[in-house]
Amino acid sequence: MVGCHSGPDPRLLRLKLLADTQQHSNDRALQEAERMVQGLKWSVARNHQPARDVAVLDEGREILRRTKALSERLRRMRAAMLESLGGEYAPYDLNSRPAVTAALLTPGTALYADSLYEELRSFTTFMQPLAPGVEVTLWQLPGGMSDPILPSTPAGYRQFYFQDTPAAEVLAVLAQQEAEVLRLALAALTVQTQKIGSIDLIFFRFGAQAVPKSDTVRAGGIYAADLLLVQGYRLDRSLRMTANGDSILVDSDGRGQVRFRVPSELPPGRSRVQAHWDGAIRARVRGEDTTFRVRVPYTIVR
Repeated sequence: MVGCHSGPDPRLLRLKLLADTQQHSNDRALQEAERMVQGLKWSVARNHQPARDVAVLDEGREILRRTKALSERLRRMRAAMLESLGGEYAPYDLNSRPAVTAALLTPGTALYADSLYEELRSFTTFMQPLAPGVEVTLWQLPGGMSDPILPSTPAGYRQFYFQDTPAAEVLAVLAQQEAEVLRLALAALTVQTQKIGSIDLIFFRFGAQAVPKSDTVRAGGIYAADLLLVQGYRLDRSLRMTANGDSILVDSDGRGQVRFRVPSELPPGRSRVQAHWDGAIRARVRGEDTTFRVRVPYTIVR
């Protein structure tokens, strides 16, 4: 049972918010991997199923299968952590160590951290030959060290990342490690696309991206940002965009003009407040309506 707590520590709450933002990016990366494999399938069919291309497609499907399995494992660990903390949107105690122990450090359970280490090693061993030259940082210790160390045993991995570690830090680690898994998978899938016998292959790299004028805005001021669709080939320019559910103007370069007034009053005793806005871009991709989403954090100051 997690102990009573008057309120989240601001530093740990920031870590939780960063982990949530990274998780949204992970969702988009996983969708991108699925689209890339779908693109391989279309290209193989267009080339009339030559054996060489079919082998590339099979390898792409295996990359996606392993990626989704490991991603699902990391998400189950995250869900178990959040459940121990009282739920997704009301974490009970982000500084809790017992919550980490109960969820992830019980030997013999499906979510034990030691077995995650073995899965990450197996995933990397499979992926590295498929993405030559791509740096692997799944276990690298934080920057600033003269000689980064990679934990070389399950116990070392568990002790560094999970043991006696606040819950908020563990949530951030899980989100970051999933991001690394997806980065390696996308690199491997990109190599697969280059093996297909047709040079007409569509490159499926899309994503919503926001470019804020500033990450900090004064209470009562106007928040301003550009919202755009990062894309790998030319799209129909009739993009539709929203910010917090409201339609926004899209200029001739495909940039949506995000402008909205932030609250003029801050909670008593607070000089700054963390907030976010949600952007959505609707476009037609290969004849289908597709929506890309992004969540953008910003800070309101007095």
